[in-house]
Amino acid sequence: MYNMVLAEELIAYVSSSLGHRCPVSGCGYFLTPDSFQDGCNHMLNHGFKCLHVGQETTHGPNGDLWHSTVAVFGK
Repeated sequence: MYNMVLAEELIAYVSSSLGHRCPVSGCGYFLTPDSFQDGCNHMLNHGFKCLHVGQETTHGPNGDLWHSTVAVFGK
């Protein structure tokens, strides 16, 4: 078996449906059309690697399904 390490530390989770704050600089990104891209670029500028980009489905306050894109970054 292979023991593959993708990152020493999981550092950030960026979502297209949630506002988020950078765990390094504290900059906040809020829900705008460009916020997902801005948040991902911000993490890349800090030298983090994008480990995964994919879809996520959760339930909204009224039970409706919310679909979003998420990215996980590590170093």
